[in-house]
Amino acid sequence: MSSDSPREPETKSSVVTALLPIMAAVTGFGYSLVYPGFGVEAVRRAPAESRGLAMGAYTAFLDLALGLANPLLGLFAGAFGLSAVFLASALVVTCSAAVAARLLKRRVGHASGLEVLTS
Repeated sequence: MSSDSPREPETKSSVVTALLPIMAAVTGFGYSLVYPGFGVEAVRRAPAESRGLAMGAYTAFLDLALGLANPLLGLFAGAFGLSAVFLASALVVTCSAAVAARLLKRRVGHASGLEVLTS
C-alpha cells in the first residue's frame, strides 16, 4: 500500500521534535556567552559608583529587547515572509558583531598602552 504520504509529515514532525533539545542547547550556549560578555563591557565602562545602575539598565534593556523582538519578528514574518525574518536577524547579529569588535579593539588598544579612541 502507498500510505507513506500521510506518515511523512508525522516523521518530519518527530525529527524536529527530537532536535528541539539540541536547538535549545545551542541557543542557550550562545546566550550564555553574549549576555555576560556585553554585561561586563557595560559595567566596565561605568564609573565605580554607577556600576549597579549600569548592570540594571543593561539587564532591563536586554529583557525589553527580548520581549519585543519575538512579537515584532512575528509581525515582520506575516508581512514579508519567513525568509525576511532570517535576513533581519542576520543584520542584527552583524551589527552586534561590529559593536563587539569595536569594544574588543578598544580593550586591546588600552591593554597594550595604545590609545585607540579618545572618546
